[in-house]
Amino acid sequence: MLIIKNVSKTFQDKKILRNINLSIENTEVVGLVGRNGAGKTTLLRIINREMEIDSGTIESVNEIIGYLPQHFEFQNETIQEYLKKGGLALEEEYRLDVVLEEVGLGHISKQRLARSLSGGERTKLHLASILLKDPTILLLDEPTNNLDLEGLLWLESFIKRFKGGILLTSHDRTFLDNSVDSIVEVEKGELSRFGGNYSFFKAQKEVARENALKQFQNNRKEISKFKNAIKNKQDKARDLTKKRKPKDGDKMGRDFLQAKALKKTVASQKALETRLSKTIELEKPEERVIYPFSFKGEARSTKFMIEAKKITKKYDSFQVFTDVSFTVQGKEHLWVSGKNGSGKSTLLKIMTGNIVPDSGKVELGATINVGYFSQELNESVSDETVLSYLQKLGASTTEAFRYGAYMKINPEDLRRKVNELSRGQRTKLEFIKLLMEDNDLLILDEPTNHLEIDTREQIERALREYQGAIIVASHDRYFLKNIGIDKEYRL
Repeated sequence: MLIIKNVSKTFQDKKILRNINLSIENTEVVGLVGRNGAGKTTLLRIINREMEIDSGTIESVNEIIGYLPQHFEFQNETIQEYLKKGGLALEEEYRLDVVLEEVGLGHISKQRLARSLSGGERTKLHLASILLKDPTILLLDEPTNNLDLEGLLWLESFIKRFKGGILLTSHDRTFLDNSVDSIVEVEKGELSRFGGNYSFFKAQKEVARENALKQFQNNRKEISKFKNAIKNKQDKARDLTKKRKPKDGDKMGRDFLQAKALKKTVASQKALETRLSKTIELEKPEERVIYPFSFKGEARSTKFMIEAKKITKKYDSFQVFTDVSFTVQGKEHLWVSGKNGSGKSTLLKIMTGNIVPDSGKVELGATINVGYFSQELNESVSDETVLSYLQKLGASTTEAFRYGAYMKINPEDLRRKVNELSRGQRTKLEFIKLLMEDNDLLILDEPTNHLEIDTREQIERALREYQGAIIVASHDRYFLKNIGIDKEYRL
């Protein structure tokens, strides 16, 4: 069992974690969610003893922890050499085949260079190296990165089979729905735990938000009621003081009654003030801000948008695909699906004119403007600031800051250089570029990579309401469901 008690962590005077508490049994799978920068990866690294804590304790007696980070690199080494780096006795080398089979890499030669593997295969190989240590608790940081749909289904199955506890982070909502027993949200340095999967968490979170808002409103009403009552008592006491004209010896007369009423009023006022001082003023719950941005563009339902005619492409001796043909009309949403390496990105680059096919052609409808989102992002932009980049695209300073707010980019980040941004921020910048354009057709290559869930949901809403056509390659099942798919072309 893993037990975290009163753990705090500060970076450059910013409190990332505040006296957090968490326990994980050896039989449960816990999903860790929160905005980018909330402290999810920090928490995993702390548990893995890669980071010191300011205060608190972490208890993991008799537990073997295996950690899968988001980013890892391979040297010029074979799969076998990589797996044996941790030290493996000769009589245990048979376990290499066992773990490779377990992670779905049993069909690949152990003499193949590790860095020649695809992104998803690299994730599986690193997981295989962890399994050689017989971990009882797994820490998985964005394990769905680089996995195709087949890989995602494999990972969900692996998690169900694993005999131990798992704490994982992910922005893949369908994966969270299918894999976890509970959700822990990191927000403002604190942890909140919710039973059930992501969808149940989302519903609970909304109920909790509504209850918190009602409590805040009732709290404000109660405080206002006390303040008004105190003011009334103060006004009454002031009136009684003005009316009172002392007359010696007349203790049973009007003056005595006024004095008695004044004393009672003042006592009542003090009692109200005491009750007010003991009433805790609640902080207003953070409201979920939904910016009503939209992608410009429009198409008639019968308008011809784009057609692929028997497109063929190969690299050297590797045949990527042959005779790819499809048509998109009006406001259709086409999903280009397939395994990693099947050529989805290559096909989308051909559709946008960035790559020339070996044979076949692409026909674009008359006066059709095409917007393109590349998962490789714009590597050519480097030294200019975000603000300067957006101004070159035609945005005024005010518009640039408004677009930044749409995508939850902090105002101070607009003055940073583009090459200093995280990949999540770079992804948002590419979406801002699309928001500024007027396109009849959007071609999107893995558009939700690196985005936190809140931003994904806002983009999904905008794409669902978009009046043009969409061609998209994505492994994000939740995203595909929310934007609506009319037809699929599988490579």
